[in-house]
Amino acid sequence: MKNSLLLELEYNFKLLYF
Repeated sequence: MKNSLLLELEYNFKLLYF
């Protein structure tokens, strides 16, 4: 498992920002 939590957090942040 690759930092799925970190990836999800980053994705959510990007979605919120953009």
